[in-house]
This record gives sequence, C-alpha cells and structure tokens, in this order.
Amino acid sequence: MGIFSQASRSNQGSQTRSFIYKNFQRFRLFLINNLAGCRAAICGSLRKKEAVCEFIIWFLPSFLFCLFIYFFRDYIDFNYFAKAADEGIGGRLWNVIGGLGMILFGLVLFLPSIRALKIAAHGVLKSSFGIGAMSLGLLLAKSTFDIGVNTFTQKWQAWFFGISMTLLIPCVIALTFAVYFTGHLVYQKDNETPFMQWYRSTEITFRILAGSSVFAASFYALSSGITVRLI
Repeated sequence: MGIFSQASRSNQGSQTRSFIYKNFQRFRLFLINNLAGCRAAICGSLRKKEAVCEFIIWFLPSFLFCLFIYFFRDYIDFNYFAKAADEGIGGRLWNVIGGLGMILFGLVLFLPSIRALKIAAHGVLKSSFGIGAMSLGLLLAKSTFDIGVNTFTQKWQAWFFGISMTLLIPCVIALTFAVYFTGHLVYQKDNETPFMQWYRSTEITFRILAGSSVFAASFYALSSGITVRLI
C-alpha cells in the first residue's frame, strides 16, 4: 500500500506541475500576442518636445518665486513666503490628483470606446503633471538657496539633505513626466493616439485584465493613503 500511495502522490505532483506549466505557457503566449506592437504604439503617442515646454512653463515661475523670496528677504515678510513655499512642496495634492488620474486611466483601459473618459483622464493627469513640475521648482530652489523656516544646526544635516535631494530630484522628474505621458497615451486633440489604436485591437480578455488591474491598484493606493511624497 505504501508503494502504491507514494506512486499515486508522485503522479499527482507530476500532473500538477504539468498543469501549471501548460497554463503558464498559455498565459505567456497570450501576453506576447497582445503586447505585440505595444512599444511602437507608446513611442508614437509621446510628444517629448511638448512635454518639456509645458514642464518649463510650470517649473520656471515657481523657481523664480523662490528666487524672489531669497533676494528680497529684507523687504518682505520672509517667514510668510517661506511657509507658502513649504506648503507647495508637500505633495499631497499631487498624490490625490495623480491617483484620481490613474483611476480614470484604468477606466479608459476597461472601456476604451468612451471618449469622455479619455478626455477626463488626460485632463486630470495633465493637471497632476503641472502640480508636480511646480512643486519641483519650489523644491529645487529651496534646497539650492536654503529658503525655509527650519535651518540646519549641524553640517552633517546639510550634507545629508544635499545628497538626498541629488538622488530624489531625478526620481521626481521621471515620475512627473511619466504622469504626463500616461495622459497623452489615451487622448490627443487631433486624432486617436497610436496607443489607443493598438489597444483597441487587442483581445477583450486582455483589456479587461489590464483595465481592472490598473483601476484596482490605483483605487487601493489612493483610498489607503499610499503616497509618493516630494519631501
């Protein structure tokens, strides 16, 4: 009995592994077939020059605002303006607006034929991009000119802050542009984006899986307070 029982368990284990492997290969082919052309569609939807121009439009005024605070600190209420700059860097509004934009992006992936959803997702994500660029301008100017109510009492604190900013700022820039490009994947004024043309050609199962995954992850992150803070 022991030999037969061991052989039965071994046979069941082999069948289980075979079942998992076959379904993994099936899922792998499913992804390969549906993701074919995705990279070209994404690259065709990006407008890099336009993104850089809009980034400068949002970044430069906030940076110059901090320069004004620094050079005219003896003629203005410095603490008031410094606190205003601090409140602009908090990142909570950026997180909330960006989270809402990603929820709408998930709905677009789930229902790609509804034009109103595309316009809404594009608008909200573009607003989040503007808030992120403005906050980055305030953050960079503040860290460069040491504008703030709180000052460093020890040298190591200033060094640590400088190293942190050097590592943080490229990540913030990347996230800001990622938000902008995500919004432009789903909607452009002139015609349907190459990304949406490709996406509408995929299988409905893939669209349901992609849309529900993005929507669920974004909704959970927003509702549970998972954030990406600027400082």
